[in-house]
Amino acid sequence: MGSYNQSSALEFLELLTELHKLFHGTDGDNYSEMRRVDLKREDSGDAGNLYRISFQCMVYDNSASKQYEDTTVSDISIERGERPIENSSNAFDVDCS
Repeated sequence: MGSYNQSSALEFLELLTELHKLFHGTDGDNYSEMRRVDLKREDSGDAGNLYRISFQCMVYDNSASKQYEDTTVSDISIERGERPIENSSNAFDVDCS
């Protein structure tokens, strides 16, 4: 016979297990192998049961890594000359109205 709401509780636990299987041990180009570090019940007031599953991994941030190769360029010539300066009388005027 079982307890009240037993079938939905078992279904919920099966969903938690599926989530665990989806994330645990996966890795990618930008993160290390994930591992579950916590599963606990959260206070949800009168909203019913709420659980939190926490996974941990290392994230690889390659945004500051060098994305080019050093090369020698010999086909460039540099010419120095006068640059015209634009003279605008209202360059620093501020309208405060």
